[in-house]
Formats: sequence, C-alpha cells, structure tokens
Amino acid sequence: MASSTALSIPMTDLAHPLPNLCAMSATEILAAYRASQFNDVKGTLARVRRDARDLTQEIGILKRYLAVYPNASFRRRLRTDAIEQLFRRMHEHVMSHPVWTHPFFVRMAEGDMTLKQLNVFARHYFNQVKNTRQCVALALGRFHTMMDRGDGELGTIVSELTQVVLAGLLSDEYGTGAHGHGNFHSHGVTSSSPALDIGQLFAPITHPGLFRRFLDALGASAGNYDVPMLHGVADNVLVQRILSSDPAYDELEALASVGLGMEWGVPAFFSMIMAGIYKVTRREGIALDTKSMEIWSSHVKQDVEHAIAVMIATSFYVRNEADEARIERATNVLLAYRYDMMSDIYREVFDLTCPRIAQIGLSPRHIPNDRRIKPLLAVARERIPPASVWRYRDYVASI
Repeated sequence: MASSTALSIPMTDLAHPLPNLCAMSATEILAAYRASQFNDVKGTLARVRRDARDLTQEIGILKRYLAVYPNASFRRRLRTDAIEQLFRRMHEHVMSHPVWTHPFFVRMAEGDMTLKQLNVFARHYFNQVKNTRQCVALALGRFHTMMDRGDGELGTIVSELTQVVLAGLLSDEYGTGAHGHGNFHSHGVTSSSPALDIGQLFAPITHPGLFRRFLDALGASAGNYDVPMLHGVADNVLVQRILSSDPAYDELEALASVGLGMEWGVPAFFSMIMAGIYKVTRREGIALDTKSMEIWSSHVKQDVEHAIAVMIATSFYVRNEADEARIERATNVLLAYRYDMMSDIYREVFDLTCPRIAQIGLSPRHIPNDRRIKPLLAVARERIPPASVWRYRDYVASI
C-alpha cells in the first residue's frame, strides 16, 4: 500500500520519502514514522470498513474456508476494530522502546562521524544484515499443517496465509522476486528450451548483495567485506535465531520476533542511517548513487507494506491479554539485545563507552525479564565457530 501523506514526497538526492530528512533529528524521524505507520494502518482498516466489518471478507481463500468451517472467535479477532486496537497497543509498546533512539542512531542522524568511522560501522553492521532474514525462514517453518493453535480445521489455511506473509519478507531479502529463468519457469521442458544458465541460478540481488554494493561505494573489496562479529552483534543474531526457532518459544512469539519486533522500527532507524551516510559522504566529496544506497532505501519503502502484513498475520493468533503479554515479552528480549548490539558498535566506531540496556534506567514495561533466553544463548554461543566472533573465549565466558 502507499505511504501516508507525511512520507509521500520523494527526496531527490536520497530517494527517500521524507523530503527534509537531513534536517531532522533522530527523534523527529522516529516521530514521523510512528505517525505515518499509525495513519497507514488506520487508513487501510477504514477502507475495509466501507465493505465489511472484518478482514475475512478481504481474503478470498479464508472466506471460503470459513463458509465450510464457521469460527466466531476467529472472526472476532479479524474485526477491523479489534485489529486497530491491537495495533495501537503493540505499536506503542514496540515503538516507545529506547532502541530506536539509541545514541548511535542519534549521532548517525547528525552525521557526527568520519568516513573511516562510517566504514567501521558498515563492516560490523553487515554481520547483522547477513543473518537477519534467516530468522524469518526459521519462523516460517514453524507454521505447518500439524500446528495446533486451537482453530481446528481452519488452522490449515491460517498457517498457509502466515507462510505467505513470511515468504514475502524472504522474497524481498533474497531477491527471488526478480529471479527469472526464461522458459524454465514452466514445469515442462521442450526441445526449444534454452541451455540452463548456472550463473543466473545464483544471481538474485540479495540484501547482503545490496550491502556489498554499499561497501564497494565506500571503497571496500571482497578481501575486507567480512570481519569477526562483535559480541553484541553475535548475541543479537543468536537471540533472533532462538526466538524464531527454539521450541521454548511458541509460534506466536516466533512470529512477533520477526514481524512486529522488526518491521515497524526498521524504516525509522534506517532513515537515520541514510541521513548520516549522506552527510558524511557529501562532506568527503563522495557521490553515492541510488544503487549504492538501495540496501537502506529499499527497507524504508518496502517495510511499510511488510509491517501491515505481519500485523494482520499476528491478529490471526491473538485471543486474549495473555497472548499480547507473550508478544511484549518476546519483543522486549529482541529489542534489548538489539540495543546492546548498537552499544557495542558505538564503542567500536567511536572508541567510547556506551551504556548497555541494563544501565539506562529502562521502563518496567520494557525490562527483558524472560528467564528462558540466557541458558539458551549460552548453549548457542558454544556452538558457533570461534573464528566468527572477536575474542571468542571472552565472549563465551561473559554470559
């Protein structure tokens, strides 16, 4: 769907929907996106209300299944007013977390760094980009026809629709939407079919591929794309994997961790990063074209639609306050480790100490008091190759 009016004017230099991005502070950028996302969801649901009171009428295959397997409870969950109220509560919880105005993002939005520091940031953040959507794949695998979420025969199609939403996220990340193979898209091969292009099989433009374009524009080469993970980056990657795949966390928590906990905040803090990149490179006389910046700008545009899709998919499963509490608890864990990742990156980029999440006087509503994560993280740390993490022995011992 289209973005709301506040974000509708293109910015020529940055290909960004906020026309005055580089004049805005991190706090102002976040506020603009919070308002925009609220208006996007509200506007979408308002259009639905003109035709029906619930979203089941908008999804053809779901409407057909409900005709055969009536489910009043499910229909209530998909009422537009119920979805809007759930969105208001969950959006406020996620977007009021301090991670989105982490000191790194604040400083980045101001352009307060050197070109060398920008390069250090890029290499360490690349370790996050390489891994993040694998978690979506892990979560997608949780939704299958043997899953029992209490909706009986309706569970089959609800699971499938959830897979569709998560597969959409993966398609964008791995570039498979534009991955064509000519005549080989058909299931039959004729004598006139062209020879298979092996190179094309492995040529979709993935998000890591887009990030390498950005690194290239900063002067990198294949020999220095990859660096060992900082401790905070490694923890964030492992925690994302645990939340999305470990049976200690149920399917709703897995969905929340790759959906609500990721999709709403990304456009805001990627915009802060874009503003900083533009300011630093302009100051250094480096011109970055739109292809070089696509890793950042594509998230700013795509994730508006993703955020609405995962909100609707989440609504399939939320029955009561206990379900909402589990979502909040899972996102608190995810966002706390993201905060600590950015604190480690701040320290590495600026050679200055940056407070971690436990040191900032976190609001009680955001305290990550989930006792499941630390023992699972300790085991996960021991299973990764030591060379993949900086000072691995210290890392394993620090849990």
